[in-house]
Amino acid sequence: MNQHDTEIQANEYEFDDKERENKRFEYEMAQQMLRHYDALNWQIGGILIAAVSIMTGFVLNGEFLSNAKESQALCYVITIGFPVFSLFVLIVWILWFRRHRDLYNLRNEVLYRLEVQLGMYHFLRVVEAVGSQNAAFNKASDAAKKSAKHDSETFAPIVKNELSGPSGYKLAWVLAIGVPVLQFLLLLMILTSFR
Repeated sequence: MNQHDTEIQANEYEFDDKERENKRFEYEMAQQMLRHYDALNWQIGGILIAAVSIMTGFVLNGEFLSNAKESQALCYVITIGFPVFSLFVLIVWILWFRRHRDLYNLRNEVLYRLEVQLGMYHFLRVVEAVGSQNAAFNKASDAAKKSAKHDSETFAPIVKNELSGPSGYKLAWVLAIGVPVLQFLLLLMILTSFR
């Protein structure tokens, strides 16, 4: 397969009305699936982080603290065991997040290809802001941009946008590690104050 075969060609697609409507329907479905997986990732993460926080609150209630005052072993179990359990739960969330990220990246690819075919330029703009090293994509993106009239002076961006880091996936990792570390420090601080 040569370079020409792998390139996405824009403005070479001629569709009748039914084909164009089918492509638009596929585009809408890909967008819905993308939103679904992204929302699901953060909903699950929000529930698990809230559950871990509530669990910490239960640990810090009066009965647990009074038992911890009497037993140093229980103090260690609480201080180390609960953050380790929280870390396990949140790492499972990260694995789930990663799987869904792969699924919605496939949907992104569908959206990019459909936008090139239909002469649209919404999701392609996001890829451009991230920066693509793919020559075939850049060529197709330029053609789609022209087709969508985004190269004209009537649609000159007021502000040049570059997407800032970190990504949502990196933020999920920060939460998955940071929440148990903060939980550990809080439990350590409170339980060592008894000694």
